[in-house]
Amino acid sequence: MIASLIPRYALLYIFLAVMLGFMMTDTAHSEISIDGVPLPEDAKPLSAEASHSPFAGTWVGIWDNAIKTILIVESVDEDGNAKVIYAVGSNAAFRIEKSWTRYSATLSGDILTVYGRNTITYRFSKSGRLRAVYGDGFGFAVMSRQDLASLKNEETSVSWTAGESTYLLTNLIEADKPVNLEAVIYKPAGTGPFPLAVINHGSTGNGKGDVPFTFTWKHDWLAEFLTDRGFLVAFPQRRGRGKSDGLYDEGFAENRANGYTCAADIALKGADRAISDLGAVI
Repeated sequence: MIASLIPRYALLYIFLAVMLGFMMTDTAHSEISIDGVPLPEDAKPLSAEASHSPFAGTWVGIWDNAIKTILIVESVDEDGNAKVIYAVGSNAAFRIEKSWTRYSATLSGDILTVYGRNTITYRFSKSGRLRAVYGDGFGFAVMSRQDLASLKNEETSVSWTAGESTYLLTNLIEADKPVNLEAVIYKPAGTGPFPLAVINHGSTGNGKGDVPFTFTWKHDWLAEFLTDRGFLVAFPQRRGRGKSDGLYDEGFAENRANGYTCAADIALKGADRAISDLGAVI
């Protein structure tokens, strides 16, 4: 889809900026908040039992690891015309304000299309989830059906991603302590055993600043593609990345404030360290 991280996030920025025009909140209704995502208080998800539509109900997901989103399908008639609520949470980095609106949509086969300034398509997957695409590929999300009444319970932890975050106790030792590595796991249907796909994050651009190191990288869309084909998928966060233990030390200059270096001896040691983490995860 996208050749590198920089173009990918440039496209994501465009998608999020365009989304500002897509979203127009209907302020005539009282609102509730689901983990920061606003919804009208009178939202009434269509019952799957009453409609026999696979799209009925409330769906939650996250656009490209950046923006929480909720879709509520309120009605579907015999001709495939639907009414939906589309909502997103705030994201200060992309200047997105939380918002919701009601839209018309059409249902054709396994595809639900929501119409605004741009379209959003939701394709029903054999996993029972929805694969969402914004516009012509500006953004991607995987949506899971959840019960709205449960989501309204403030004590409920909302599962925005289909993956399960876990900590792997490895044979790595650092500062005389065992190292736990964070991994986001996606499981296919069935009891297994399954072939394993391990997908690694990259670097963080120039390596300057600690904030990017704390980001847990995963990709619901890619994971869904693989789990549909029977793979168990793991997105490990190497030492010092995400919530993993240890120091992130892959190819840094002697003065870490200068970020990464291209010096071959240092870069190769960093690669060896990354490969050791990968071996421990497998």
